[in-house]
Parts: sequence; structure tokens; C-alpha cells
Amino acid sequence: MKRWLFMALIPLLIYGLPFQRYETGKLLPILCVQAQRQEGKIRILSEAGKGEGDSWLSAVENLRQNASGEVFFDTAEQAVFSDPFLALEAANSGILRPGAEVFLLKGFRDPEKLYGYFSQHGSKIKIADLQHKGGAVFGKDGF
Repeated sequence: MKRWLFMALIPLLIYGLPFQRYETGKLLPILCVQAQRQEGKIRILSEAGKGEGDSWLSAVENLRQNASGEVFFDTAEQAVFSDPFLALEAANSGILRPGAEVFLLKGFRDPEKLYGYFSQHGSKIKIADLQHKGGAVFGKDGF
């Protein structure tokens, strides 16, 4: 019986697990992602590029399509939103990692400078907090 199990695993051992392969020169990890609701659209800005859509998910997909490589949102350490409702939508999408810090800020800033600034001034709110407690983590006016 064990022999048959071993024989069945031989192709897996030879060819490996079916992991997605990436060309390392085209990997685009994000450190700071910003999302704003403007004129009925969601706009995203990060070090990897820009995206726009009717929802958080469509804006993420648009950014991925426009980027010059494979974009990784789950590497983001900071997520900056224009309003709490957009922050909740993004948190519940499962795209951002639970440990990413959440900030509320109107208007876009240079992602690299913003990352440096927020690295020095951390947030007490994480994506996981929004996933578990919802909008209750924000103050009365959201900021």
C-alpha cells in the first residue's frame, strides 16, 4: 500500500508543486497604497502605478493591468484612505495584509515620501481591526 502511495507521489516530486512562477525583475511589491473616492470613482496610487474603477476591486484590477509587472498588494505596510467607508471596503476585500497600518488622509501624496513619513508616525489602526471591529475603530467623524 505504501509503495502505491510513493509511486503516485513520484510525478509531484519530479515536477514540483504547481506554484505560480514569476520573473523576479517584474515583481512590484507595494509599501504604501493610497485610495481616494473622487467623482464617483475609486482611484488608487502606489509605487507600482495608478488604477481607477467603480469599486476598490475594480480599481485594484485596473492598477494591476496598467502596471509594468506583477503587483503585490499583500506587501503593503500602509494603506491610506480618503474616508472610513473606503477603508472598510478595502479591508474586507482580503487584498491587503491584516497587519497593514491604516491612515485617513484627503488627497494624494508622493507614495515614497508618504511611506517615509508614516513609518515615523505609525497608526494604531490595522486592516485586521477593520475586519474584526468595522468602522467602530474610527472616531465619531471618521478622523
